Amino acid sequence: GLEQLAGPVALALQETKGKSADTVAIVVCEMGNQRITQWWPGQTRCELLVGGPGTCPELEGPQGVALDEDGSIWVTEKSGNRVTRWRPGNSHGEVMAGGKGRGDNL
Repeated sequence: GLEQLAGPVALALQETKGKSADTVAIVVCEMGNQRITQWWPGQTRCELLVGGPGTCPELEGPQGVALDEDGSIWVTEKSGNRVTRWRPGNSHGEVMAGGKGRGDNL
């Protein structure tokens, strides 16, 4: 459910512009739930930002998360062998690196 975490592996902090430091949200990369969620102080349920079981498009083994200045969410996906960028308001991510299978040959 949206009140539980499953296999959190990474996090990023997100400040809302113009607000104080106590309104920093935690953006969590969950391997177990295949999703990226956002948790605000005092909340008991998260907001789903990207992915989740049974959603389309699904994340493939999310392992890391980063945020950039324009609000995009960057996700490293271990099983997908890729890095995706999710722009604000877009329901699909863009493959920014990898995505063509595992690269183990130098």
